[in-house]
Amino acid sequence: MRGTRHLAAIQQNEVLPDRVAFYEANGEGKTKVSVNKWLKKGTLPDKYPVRFMTFDGSLYYWKSDKNFRLALYNSNYPDQPIATYTAPNGRTSSPVLIANVSEREMLLNHAPEVLSAFILLEGKMRRGECQNDPKGGGGFGLELQ
Repeated sequence: MRGTRHLAAIQQNEVLPDRVAFYEANGEGKTKVSVNKWLKKGTLPDKYPVRFMTFDGSLYYWKSDKNFRLALYNSNYPDQPIATYTAPNGRTSSPVLIANVSEREMLLNHAPEVLSAFILLEGKMRRGECQNDPKGGGGFGLELQ
């Protein structure tokens, strides 16, 4: 049986920007960073709002549209998502799909950042939906392991 290893801890704030603590590979130390520093708001040339991240000199972005609830793209290949997520439909679950295996190394090398970004963005969308839902709804807090 394997032990537990923490990758990141997400701190969601009401007023101040959210923060994420990324743990070192040995699980000992951690680096805290404001979400606004590594998951930057921006727009595509067509003015579509996205969130950008930079890894190893390449620019990646998260986009939500009619095709995918949330998708990760390399800015050099805007027609080929790296990973996609479609919201569950009724009783069926919809896992995150790795659609572009050529980006496998980036996903493995930056798993804490990619997973944290996904959780933060999906959580933000869910909170927005709960606020618009007359039945209410609950939030959630997660720690990546």
